[in-house]
Amino acid sequence: ILWGGGGHPKIGCLISSDILVQMEGTELANITGNADLGVVTQSPPQPLAAPEFSGPLPKPYFQSKPYFQLAPPDMDQVKHVLSNPDEPNSLKPQPLTLVGRINGIRRMAKRLVFVDLAPPGYKGTGTKVDSFDLAWRSVLDGEPMSIQLIAGKTFCKNRGDEEGALAMKQLKVGQLILVEGKTNVGNRESLGHWVDKRSLDIV
Repeated sequence: ILWGGGGHPKIGCLISSDILVQMEGTELANITGNADLGVVTQSPPQPLAAPEFSGPLPKPYFQSKPYFQLAPPDMDQVKHVLSNPDEPNSLKPQPLTLVGRINGIRRMAKRLVFVDLAPPGYKGTGTKVDSFDLAWRSVLDGEPMSIQLIAGKTFCKNRGDEEGALAMKQLKVGQLILVEGKTNVGNRESLGHWVDKRSLDIV
């Protein structure tokens, strides 16, 4: 497993080592430490065999879409939760911080906005069709996915009612924003979005 945060203490990207070592241009080497001398030395580069991979590589692993930093909920587990409404929801919200570029906005009310969030380097068509783009990749299966940010009552409560409403009003397509939130896995409608559209809701 490889973690990369780009210098930000709260931002990371989780990539399977099985996928990483099979990408073009990847080099492996042994790094050894000398505890007696208190120094770290690097052994001469020696090619290492890639570990055996028990299953097929995710189809789009070679494409340019970046991985989303947080693993989405397991699809089978989500389907189980949705098909058993009388059972307690075993899924727990996961906090996260990320930077993204707005590629779609749907204003439902003065204090309720749905925002489609793409990677910072996203370049779309500049039309409404961008909001349907699955701009990220899942670290679980490598398949495309999208992120939907829901800003509503909770956002206004944290920011202040009027200040929150003003902040939502100022959101624009193409804008780069920093988001601190959590996955909305406690909401069954949001879970349905993941099953039907591979859209992960963040609140």
